[in-house]
Amino acid sequence: MAEYDLIIRNGTIVDGTGGIPAYRGDVAIKNGKIAMISGHIKAKAKKEVDATGCIVAPGAIDLHNHYDLQLNWDPYATMSGWHGVTTVAIGQCGFGFAPCKPKDQEAAMRLLTRIEAVPLSSMEQGLRWDWETFPQWMDSLAKHPLGVNVGALVPFNPLRLYVMGIDESRERVHATEAETRQMQDLVREAMKAGAFGWSSMKTLINRPDDGRFIPSQVASNEEYLALAQVLSEFGVGSIGWTRGAAERPLPPGEPDLLGGDTTPTGSGIQMDPVEGDAPGKGREDFLIEMCLASGRPLQWGAVSQSEAAPGRYKEQLAFLERAHKEGAWMYAQTASNPPSPVFELAEYNGFDAMPNWIDPFVGAPEERIAKLNKPGVRDRMRRDVGAWTGTGGQADVVSNWAKMRVVEVRQPRNFQYEGLTIAELAEATGKHPMDAMLDLALDEDLQTEFSTDPTNGTDPEAVAEILNHPYIHPCVSDGGAHVRYLTLGTWPVNLLAMWTRDRQVMSLEKAHYKISGLPAWIAGFTDRGILREGYAADIIVYDREKLGFLYDNPVYATDFPGGERRLIQKAKGIRYTIVNGTITFEESECTHATPGKFLRSYDMVNR
Repeated sequence: MAEYDLIIRNGTIVDGTGGIPAYRGDVAIKNGKIAMISGHIKAKAKKEVDATGCIVAPGAIDLHNHYDLQLNWDPYATMSGWHGVTTVAIGQCGFGFAPCKPKDQEAAMRLLTRIEAVPLSSMEQGLRWDWETFPQWMDSLAKHPLGVNVGALVPFNPLRLYVMGIDESRERVHATEAETRQMQDLVREAMKAGAFGWSSMKTLINRPDDGRFIPSQVASNEEYLALAQVLSEFGVGSIGWTRGAAERPLPPGEPDLLGGDTTPTGSGIQMDPVEGDAPGKGREDFLIEMCLASGRPLQWGAVSQSEAAPGRYKEQLAFLERAHKEGAWMYAQTASNPPSPVFELAEYNGFDAMPNWIDPFVGAPEERIAKLNKPGVRDRMRRDVGAWTGTGGQADVVSNWAKMRVVEVRQPRNFQYEGLTIAELAEATGKHPMDAMLDLALDEDLQTEFSTDPTNGTDPEAVAEILNHPYIHPCVSDGGAHVRYLTLGTWPVNLLAMWTRDRQVMSLEKAHYKISGLPAWIAGFTDRGILREGYAADIIVYDREKLGFLYDNPVYATDFPGGERRLIQKAKGIRYTIVNGTITFEESECTHATPGKFLRSYDMVNR
């Protein structure tokens, strides 16, 4: 009679701790957990796989995604599920769908649709809306099949909207004491039901589909500190915090919405929280204060090397080091694969770093067309070109028009422009680059397809320094969001294949610690993330030499509700993905097993 459910034999085991060198051995699994790891297991199993020549390692853990919506119909959280991710933490960046009163459901969806570029029609058709409170939301996900494990953070935007109402939550900086207590009680209720903390976003370089602020952008520091103090009561979980990239202007009469004691510097310039106003002051101090108040890890996104601001990443790393010296458990995310979006101006939102580009790209395509044809609009937009270098988004691209190109036109009369950079398009048409781009797009009802070359993550030495930093983990997938533009969900394979195997910037042991052991500790997933007896059997088995991408370039799929399309990329070389002891993917084929669990934080305490 078989003693185990599954045995993985003859693999090279990398345990995810980062401290134990890889070794040859077998892994036995029973009842979803690792039952034995040994050089040779004599017992038999119901199923055995030969991992000779393969790496056996913990599944990756994705701590920056937006699968809150997609999990309603895709239990594997693809693309992450295709790339060796076995656990995701949802509710990031302060976005989500609970708590939410029935009358506010549309408002909750609209807060998210433009910023995270999630099709509104997919939300309208895909969300079950069989909840109001956050515990009910967790129960809704838990009772449906899952192909990955899911832990949830309480997102700040629906929380504040639930307590203060749609308009007040987006306009009033200070909540009343009663409102703050209610928000604390709702977070406390969610934590008791198994949430893993809460998240928010402070950067102003994001606007929803009406162009106004969202609740997290206007909320006072006092509210965030109050929520951090609630987290300290539970001894598990973390704070997720999304920050901006650099500077942007403070319009006359606009309050300092980014937090901290700082004041605008220079001529009306306000620093976004990644940099702060000066080392050791202002918003950076507030993040440290909040982290210390929670007694838990705070992770923020994201550290990146920028062509426009080449020294910024070193300042970001120095801030992390200072925070740890002051006792704060602070970590930051990074992307191992630089973003290179493919987009149409009919729906794109990547220009929000430039103030005069926000309004023209808010609204339906016909509204955008009308604004772009309105006298004076382009004059104001043109003034922003080159003025916002280093602020993130596409501001760096429009200061270097050779970084953007025409991918595909819709009208035969424009075929001559396909493949040209915008700089080349401008030369061919005798126009300012911005006008050349906009005129082409308007000629095709904003359906022209453009792409941009990366402006971040282009210096291999800088990226290697970031990836190797002890307080960095490379988990930025944005999975479930920006689905028509980006395929960042490839990050585990990208790190293991390009950076670890090909460029050898770190050891294999360290790489697996970075993608599993470390994020598990940050999130509070104390029962997984490393290969150890008694831990959950979340495992990937892969052929290191064959590891890579299935397609030469990402392709479109139309698998979102309503036939909405998304860009996808699948992995090759991953022989088995195993979730709680059950194989979910064999090579790139789904087994349709759904062994994933909805994780509860109360199960992680005092294991």
